[in-house]
Amino acid sequence: MRIDVVIPFVDGSDPIWRELYKKEFNEDPIAKYRSNSDLFKYNLRSIAKNMPWINNLYIIVMSDSQIPDWLNRDTVKIIYHKDFIPEKYLPTFNECTIELFQHKIPGLSEYYLVGNDDYLVTAPVVKNDFFTSEDNFEKSESGELMASYESLEDLVIAGWMLD
Repeated sequence: MRIDVVIPFVDGSDPIWRELYKKEFNEDPIAKYRSNSDLFKYNLRSIAKNMPWINNLYIIVMSDSQIPDWLNRDTVKIIYHKDFIPEKYLPTFNECTIELFQHKIPGLSEYYLVGNDDYLVTAPVVKNDFFTSEDNFEKSESGELMASYESLEDLVIAGWMLD
């Protein structure tokens, strides 16, 4: 089973990104869009050390100006919003929009994990920590097998309908 990791990244200190944000919302970016570039280094190192079985590591960014200078592009795949999000939703500054379409990333494995730029994997983990051996099924609390959702859009729509 091949498993990829997808991590969206925003550098809130990027002047090009900040200008686009101001143009879109007519205000300065809020404080949550700070730069996590230093922590992001440790995030990637923790994945390399504790998840050596990962097939591909995808970093999602809005543009080239968002890619940290220190990032070794030979070890990751850079994916831009425009590569998988329909144009009518761009530009986007909303993580829910990114998450809704990330399963459409070209070349993404059927099985993938979604991280964040400020998460750390602090100990070795194995594939079975994330996926059962029975494809596309999960066990309920009673032990019965339940079919999983066909797509992330189905899951989001179902989640909204349950609220």
